[in-house]
Amino acid sequence: FGSMKRLVLVRHGQSAAQLHAPKERWNQSILELRDPGLSELGVSQATDLAQWWQTQPKPSLVVCSPLCRAVQTAATIFPAASGHSIIAHPDLRETPGGRPATPGRDMQPECQGRPAAELSRDPRFEAGNVDWSLVSDETWWSDVVETREEVEARLCSFCHWLDARPEPDAVVVCHYNIIQRLVGEPKLQVQNCSPIFCSVEGREVSLAEPAEGLPMSTAGTAEVDTSLLKARDAESQSHPPDLAPTG
Repeated sequence: FGSMKRLVLVRHGQSAAQLHAPKERWNQSILELRDPGLSELGVSQATDLAQWWQTQPKPSLVVCSPLCRAVQTAATIFPAASGHSIIAHPDLRETPGGRPATPGRDMQPECQGRPAAELSRDPRFEAGNVDWSLVSDETWWSDVVETREEVEARLCSFCHWLDARPEPDAVVVCHYNIIQRLVGEPKLQVQNCSPIFCSVEGREVSLAEPAEGLPMSTAGTAEVDTSLLKARDAESQSHPPDLAPTG
């Protein structure tokens, strides 16, 4: 592994799937749950964060999960006009959490993706702004729930890839459970469009202090995120294990 990098983790804006009841989100027959985009609120959250980021130093690298809600968020925050290119990385795709997520069962629909060719034609984000070269035209997601070891293996793969990049800093737009696992904090609150500031060296991701002047829609949740360096019982109470969030 190489040198330490500055890292900002961002959970996507509220997705259309988050408007459904937790148990309903496992229903394979609800077609709109398959790789959903952002809700109206989610678009607003991403737009607010984009305005804040215009006042900040330009990130050297922007990476996102290829799931629609993450790409849509990244493309809203860092549009083509801003001069950013966004790399979609399959290892950042979401994994469901909680008791329903038994390894080997059918994957939660919102964690199942679409081929790169279909994604690149999606009107919800600017195709020319996203680098799809790491995303296969075949199945790059899992159709069944992965084991913890399988998820950790792909997060290690992502960290190796990031470590080999020359950029000293990166913004990573991904998901609730992936962020928890990257930082090794299973009770960390991960709010939509609330930046979590970290440092990363190899596979070690450490939480840092938040930046100043975050927009009102994210400032409070960003403060809560970084205050949870110690596990919070309140999170496990508000999201019991059998209804753990996905996002």
